[in-house]
Amino acid sequence: MELNIFISLVSGVLSVPYFSNAISTLKIFWLIRSGTYTEKQITDTGDTVLLRGDITVDSPPEGSTQLFPAYNPAVGAYLWRISHSDNLYVIDLKDRTISRAKVGYESGIECGEFSITTNEGTAKIDPTWLIRTHNTIPLSEATISTIPRTISVSPSMWSSPYIHLTSTETVHEIEDVIDLIESKGDRARQYYVQAKPIENGTTLTVYGNLRIEDGTPVLYGTDALPLAVTDQESTEFRRYLTRRLVKYGVLAPLLVVVAIFNWFVI
Repeated sequence: MELNIFISLVSGVLSVPYFSNAISTLKIFWLIRSGTYTEKQITDTGDTVLLRGDITVDSPPEGSTQLFPAYNPAVGAYLWRISHSDNLYVIDLKDRTISRAKVGYESGIECGEFSITTNEGTAKIDPTWLIRTHNTIPLSEATISTIPRTISVSPSMWSSPYIHLTSTETVHEIEDVIDLIESKGDRARQYYVQAKPIENGTTLTVYGNLRIEDGTPVLYGTDALPLAVTDQESTEFRRYLTRRLVKYGVLAPLLVVVAIFNWFVI
């Protein structure tokens, strides 16, 4: 009986973030599929647009030179995640390597100033909505702990459906970049900082709303019309979102069924 209660409670709790992932993914997938984001002139302020073009970096974010020392182009923004090694192993068939899996518990995005250029012109990208909706903190404010800063049911920035980067990921032992972290710890050597960059010259697909700010077009997001950023073509991004929907849309109800079944067999 105690085991059934435990399984029921765990399954119920785990289903919440899966449902959240499914809902977030469905939201952006539906808006893209319905044609809400359309290819228009950058000067058409107030429109919801889909732009694909090259990135120009005006100023890099803090920590980019340490996390990406081998990158000649400047970095306009990067996703980061603090993680620690798990007892499970991951097999990389492409590189034919086996490594210990990493479990992340804190992630975010660091942004400098960067813009996207298409045949119609140039627009800056404002990530404010992404940061707010994921309730993220700067990397410098992250803590070294096995307990997350907050318990959130929303998707983490690292696994968000609103920003999907396939660029090469860098992994640093936290001792090598410890000056980027405000709160150190005795167990720091067990942790890593993973990061994915948006480099100068990278071709991005960006979905967002358009406004004019001091004469400059700016792409931004809202709760009703999110900002989405990817280095994939729009068709590839839709396939990625479809796979997410299948994954979370199946697992979330399955966990609920398991929770209900175990509860009623008590």
